[in-house]
Amino acid sequence: MKCSSYYSFIQRLSSKPEDPEYEEMLVWVKDIAESSDHTYGSPRMSRALRILGCSVGRMKAKGLMREAGFQARRRKKYKVTTNRNHKLSLFENVLGRQFETGESALATLPNPV
Repeated sequence: MKCSSYYSFIQRLSSKPEDPEYEEMLVWVKDIAESSDHTYGSPRMSRALRILGCSVGRMKAKGLMREAGFQARRRKKYKVTTNRNHKLSLFENVLGRQFETGESALATLPNPV
């Protein structure tokens, strides 16, 4: 990147006039994000801003959210870990293993502690 390109970019940023409409949209974005508990992403944020009368697309809403410092929180997916009420049959004891509990089982261990 040329040095002149960088310095011209910095010059354009510093000479940019303040846009009251843009600042108003930033305030709206902050209000909407707080009221929605930060669950709105850019599509829902752009819809909400359009309802309020601002002509904003999804990418503009994304830029406004980034500048305001907000990101949408993602919901955690619910994962079922067990299914105890299934109607499947239990497996047969093919090996014929007998599992004992109690004092008699401790006495038959190779090295009881």
